[in-house]
Amino acid sequence: MPVDDTLSNPIDQNVQQSGKFGVNIGQGQEIHIGDVYQQIDPETVKQIVREELRLPQKEYGNSVGRGLAALAELMHHSEARSAVITFGADFRAACEQIDVIANYKELHDLLHTLEFQCYSGIIQEAKRFSDPEDETALEILMEHELTLQGISREVKHVAERETIATSELLWIKRLDHAQEELHAAIETLDTRRLQRTIWLLNRILAIQPSRINTNLNAAAKALRLPALVNAMQAIWNSLVEANLNQEKIQQFQTAVVVLAELNQRLTALIYGHDCWQEFDLVQASRSD
Repeated sequence: MPVDDTLSNPIDQNVQQSGKFGVNIGQGQEIHIGDVYQQIDPETVKQIVREELRLPQKEYGNSVGRGLAALAELMHHSEARSAVITFGADFRAACEQIDVIANYKELHDLLHTLEFQCYSGIIQEAKRFSDPEDETALEILMEHELTLQGISREVKHVAERETIATSELLWIKRLDHAQEELHAAIETLDTRRLQRTIWLLNRILAIQPSRINTNLNAAAKALRLPALVNAMQAIWNSLVEANLNQEKIQQFQTAVVVLAELNQRLTALIYGHDCWQEFDLVQASRSD
């Protein structure tokens, strides 16, 4: 059951009402992003994360961008200018971390794609690969090879942005090796090379998601998003009673609401990913 489903101010209430995520589990219980749960089973956590990641990327950037543009126009007035100066450090700290978080998030998503759209399928087809009369397994493995190539290409694109330390991306070489082994296994019908592919991918998936999740958590905390939300809400509170352009104030208020929702969503995803990784580590230790 949620520990606390009450919200303390109008902005939080708007966030709750605009929330898009809910899943039914077992007895028809509804789960909202931002709720804190106790004694969650692994499948429920995985469902929360999968469904949340499948949501279309909401126009956070557009809404926040319009709100900040409106605030910039309001800066001609002393009331807005003094409020913004007070929270300048929070704005600067947030800007410095946004690209880092986005890249860690992309790597994390690519590893989940690797696990569920490539690795698990390769394992499934490996059972039939040794049958020379089963051409279906070979065709499916060729599709997984294309998927693996795409994942490898996208991971390298992230590495090229140079926001993540090279030492954290050494596993890309192992990913390339796995791709080479899979191609060779398909070309030569060599089951040993297919098993080598599986071993290489398993080593990546057993280690890297947890490491990336740790770094994502650290980057998210460095973002100081809660402080930024509080700062923007304080600015809005100081402007709402002022005799200023109400349309611009409304745009800024929308930005505050959207940013608060992003904060809740990020918090919930970090919590879900933490639980997910813990479950995976437990399962891996049991299978060793």
